[in-house]
Formats: sequence, C-alpha cells, structure tokens
Amino acid sequence: MSTSVLIVDDEPRITAALMVRLEATGFTVYHAINGLAGVEAACLYKPDVIVMDVRMPDIDGFEACARIKRIEELRDTPVIFLTAQIEDHAKLKAAEL
Repeated sequence: MSTSVLIVDDEPRITAALMVRLEATGFTVYHAINGLAGVEAACLYKPDVIVMDVRMPDIDGFEACARIKRIEELRDTPVIFLTAQIEDHAKLKAAEL
C-alpha cells in the first residue's frame, strides 16, 4: 500500500505540478479545491500527510488544519503548509497548528 497525500489548494497549476511529481514517485494523491473540501477529503481518505495552501477562497488553510486536528483519527496527521506568505506571524501560526 502506497503512502497517500492530500493536496488542498485552489491553484490548479500548483496542484497539477505537485500531483504529477508525487504520483511519479509512487504516492497515492488526492486533491481538494478549497479548505472546506479539504476537511471533507481528509475525513474520507484519511491521508498519511496533507499539503495545505494557506490562502483559499472559503476558509484559509489554518482554519482547515484546525478543524482537521479536532478529528480524533486525524489529529496526528502531518500537515505541510505550502504558501507564499513569509511573514513571521504566518510561520508562528503554522508551527502552532
């Protein structure tokens, strides 16, 4: 069974590039187009790791991550934030979650 990755990002080009590279190295890849869909997909697929954008149109990646971490069976799932935000507060918030 391969390692599964859920990509939560609303930018199609970034998502496509990540999916191609991850699938080529043997990962099973799922995708959600926004934060709310990401929470639902995490519940459905229970991925081994989540790659999450911060800025999305509905709820941001921080809120989506917080909701995912409140779900018992997903609490220990690693979340990697992928963002252009480099401000210290964004780094601190990501580390908190």
